Amino acid sequence: MSVLSSCLRWLICLDTGDNTPRALAMTAFTLQSAMQLRSVVQQVALTLAVGEAALQFEHRALSASQVLVRGEHDQVLSFWLDGRILFVDSFGLQASLVDFSVARAQPPGEHVPPQ
Repeated sequence: MSVLSSCLRWLICLDTGDNTPRALAMTAFTLQSAMQLRSVVQQVALTLAVGEAALQFEHRALSASQVLVRGEHDQVLSFWLDGRILFVDSFGLQASLVDFSVARAQPPGEHVPPQ
């Protein structure tokens, strides 16, 4: 039996951005262009797609207040999905998701009963 199969809860750790300005919720962040909005939407969509492909992840309560945005120095961000690397222009922003209180995920090949 693997460690994951005996766990009913997982801890998800995120970068706190100690050396950069703190992330702000989308509801409190002012975008500078339509391209920044496009980048944030692409980043969120790909983050969810990677989680779904790897762990059948479902956030289940995603809203703009649960998308955090902060400045990003890298011009291009990469996502690994279905054996391919996908690239997204950052337009100076990095998006991350928070509040996984009602999220669901399960290890590959294992069945976790619904709660």
